[in-house]
Amino acid sequence: MRRRADSLVLAFSWLTVLPVRGPEDVDRDSAGRAIAFTPLVGLTLGGISAALLWVSIAAGLSPLLGGLIAVGASALLTRGMHLDGLADTADGLGCYGPPERAREVMKSGSAGPFGVATIALVLAVQAASLGQLAHQQLWWAIAVVPV
Repeated sequence: MRRRADSLVLAFSWLTVLPVRGPEDVDRDSAGRAIAFTPLVGLTLGGISAALLWVSIAAGLSPLLGGLIAVGASALLTRGMHLDGLADTADGLGCYGPPERAREVMKSGSAGPFGVATIALVLAVQAASLGQLAHQQLWWAIAVVPV
């Protein structure tokens, strides 16, 4: 039972900014057990997004604005982990150079114009989609999206 609890805490410590402290020693087996808990982490993050969106709309904000708040909170709660990779990929694909140049651009650590534009577009689409799901009262779908 202790190993499951450690694995769950490890999954939250890897995938979120929530103030949990994972185990000190992480080996291949404990990492594998932690990965098995990632859907639960996603469901928790989705629940937080759904709650923020519901509160935003209940407070009189538009579904789109509530969606922007929910998407922004999700980015903060996950350290923007996937956004960074998305920006790097877009910059690499947009550099119009040979594969070596694309890899160099993707490793640079800075966000270029293609990365910034891609992130803005993706966040806008996510916010609009969450707002539309909220408008249709599909709260369960909002909670499941990150899974």
